[in-house]
Amino acid sequence: MDTLKAAALIATFIGFLTIFAMWVSLWDNVWRVSVEPTKVSIYSARIGPSHCLSHSWSWWWTEGCKLT
Repeated sequence: MDTLKAAALIATFIGFLTIFAMWVSLWDNVWRVSVEPTKVSIYSARIGPSHCLSHSWSWWWTEGCKLT
């Protein structure tokens, strides 16, 4: 009976290790598929100069810069 309990304890421990390893692998795959392309596109985006910078302060006071 004690041998059976010890085997069950070892099997449970190995099972938890396996589940944890599978969870880490799944997390890594989800991160690679969903986050990496977004991160790459954010860091590779090029933003040019704003057209709002070419106006005088009076234009800013009356019109403001509208993103249209």
